Amino acid sequence: MLGEDDDEVLPVNADADRSAAAVAGALGAELVVLTDVEGIYADPDDPDTLIELAATPDELESVKDAAEGFMTKKVMAATEALEGGAPAVHVGDANGDAPVSSALDGAGTTIQASAVADNGEITQ
Repeated sequence: MLGEDDDEVLPVNADADRSAAAVAGALGAELVVLTDVEGIYADPDDPDTLIELAATPDELESVKDAAEGFMTKKVMAATEALEGGAPAVHVGDANGDAPVSSALDGAGTTIQASAVADNGEITQ
């Protein structure tokens, strides 16, 4: 993607996950972020350690601590969506059948808005 500044062409890095997060937050919509693994793993090298749900700030911290590589931007996008007003973010596997429906039905990792709450109120 290219942008222009004073007749100079500049490369622009567009992060689709974070863009989608901004839209989901603004609309108060649930966000589905798809990836090439089942969800977020407590141990990124072990698929048996899938984190199914993060509903508290401590659980969100565990998700953030577990995220490595490309998953860090997906967790960043999830946090931004929730802070912006999304009720939940689902991180799921893009390679399965009906990946969006599967994620919304509970496959993968779900992060709830309560995970960004401070004393019961969502921080923005």
